[in-house]
Amino acid sequence: MPIFISIIIFVILGPIFEELIFRGFILKGMFKGHLLAGFIVSSILFGLIHGPTSIGEFIIYFALGLIFGALYLITNRIEIAIICHGLNNLVHILIFLFVYK
Repeated sequence: MPIFISIIIFVILGPIFEELIFRGFILKGMFKGHLLAGFIVSSILFGLIHGPTSIGEFIIYFALGLIFGALYLITNRIEIAIICHGLNNLVHILIFLFVYK
């Protein structure tokens, strides 16, 4: 896959859709009035949707879900979670490009 397509998908579109679903719809929409439950459930679902193949991978994605969820709850701005999510994905793309290729 060309790098510019990877960036569009994994750094821009993916974080936008994932944060709107997990933080916007699930965390603050479905669990309105129960933010702690929404925080935990949305993070668990975020971890599971990324298809972890081990408990270690699940913990990493779950922790990222907690971080992005906390950013959203603290700032009340979903764009902060989207930007951080995108930057996280960009770092992984760059590591893959420069370390493994």
